[in-house]
Amino acid sequence: MVAELVSSAEVIQCPRKAFPPELTTIINYPAEQTVITVANMLVLTRKLGEGIIIGDDVTITIVEMKGGNVRIGIDAPRSTKIYRQEVYARIVQENREAARWNMTDLDTISDNLIVRKKTNGKN
Repeated sequence: MVAELVSSAEVIQCPRKAFPPELTTIINYPAEQTVITVANMLVLTRKLGEGIIIGDDVTITIVEMKGGNVRIGIDAPRSTKIYRQEVYARIVQENREAARWNMTDLDTISDNLIVRKKTNGKN
């Protein structure tokens, strides 16, 4: 199944010991290519200008490789939310913290807003 996903892609060539064996599945396809999945992650090698397609409407293209950095271009519908991993992790963390509000605290804030509104309305 994994081989079908990458039948036309150049796939990573690396020694088996590069990834922990309990997380690694190695499939030879075709004779000179190897597909490696690491903990349900498909690992592909792409050259400058090459890309991958995700689903029917997301294309990722390698735009620049400089030093240890890779610049990618993402072509996706505007409705698709795209975040850098560290930004998304922060959003998830803040959402979890916001969900921990105590109802008593929310009632207090609400009461304070009502008092402010009444006070501002009398001035």
